[in-house]
Amino acid sequence: MILLVITIICSLSVSPIFADINESDGEKWNEWLPWDGCSSPCSTSDVGIQSRRRTCSTSIDDDACSGESVDYRTCKIKSRNVLGDWGAWLSWEGCSVSCDIGLQRRKRTCLNQLSDDEDVLCTGESIDFKICTEKACADGGWTSWREWNSCSATCGWGVSKRERSCSNPRPSVLGQFCDGSPEQTRSCQNSPCSDARNDTSNCKTTMCSDYGVAFTATNIIGGSSRQTMKFFRVPVNYGNDFSGATGLFTCRIPGLYAFSVTLSREDGIYGNVHAYLRVSNVSPLTLFSQIVGQYSMSATGTYHLNKNDVVYVDGNPNYFNGGTYSYFSGFLIKPDQ
Repeated sequence: MILLVITIICSLSVSPIFADINESDGEKWNEWLPWDGCSSPCSTSDVGIQSRRRTCSTSIDDDACSGESVDYRTCKIKSRNVLGDWGAWLSWEGCSVSCDIGLQRRKRTCLNQLSDDEDVLCTGESIDFKICTEKACADGGWTSWREWNSCSATCGWGVSKRERSCSNPRPSVLGQFCDGSPEQTRSCQNSPCSDARNDTSNCKTTMCSDYGVAFTATNIIGGSSRQTMKFFRVPVNYGNDFSGATGLFTCRIPGLYAFSVTLSREDGIYGNVHAYLRVSNVSPLTLFSQIVGQYSMSATGTYHLNKNDVVYVDGNPNYFNGGTYSYFSGFLIKPDQ
């Protein structure tokens, strides 16, 4: 029987094999089981065969029932895949986010299906992605200033510092960082030290003139190349150790000093910007910026200076704001014993 069915399948199109094979005698046959899957015994044919079975309800021997225990029918097999062509890309969908950086996608459809029995295959992806940018979710904002730190010196003059952070809110990926400095410094004084040179009891000012050193300089003098930066406004120059004309602080009294420089980057300057706080025979402190716009760069340090050591700011003056947004300051913390 099976060989006969295979012969019929391989020589005919899809058609019934048996006219009415479900001719049971009374109620002796149980219900037909579901059809098995479609399989093809022929290597070149799209026609396959399915079978289903039933059992005799009155006996374990199917011969006791009249008719066939196995039924067959032909079925169509999806025989091939078709190499299709891509349709045109649809328009880009909207950005996946409303601010900062997200993704956009677009789709296309695989075409050229010839019939319902063929699977179409296209080489490549049906979905394309690209990065999209929107407005910044948030620009940075400064927190309130923290309390001033304790004075760095237990007696005499020292330095105190306070800080704030750009986290109220923090800038998002495309947000701007806060403008200004996250740090402020000021001089401070505790009770006079036992050293006679710090004894201010006989001085008319807070600090004896012989040991008083402090300066603040603003308003950078322009220049077209890297050089020692000069400042034409020096509102404070206690001891006259700083020269605005040369930009040099020259140590007159050996001791421990504190220096601070803040430079406000000029708007419209592109690329990396460097400047340096330089001290004789000491590695410089680097001020560095990669961001375009009016941003401030700051450096603060304490150094021991010997007589005639020099301290200055090295950079290109044209890169920085020439007003009071940029300044250089320093003072003597404690003279040598």
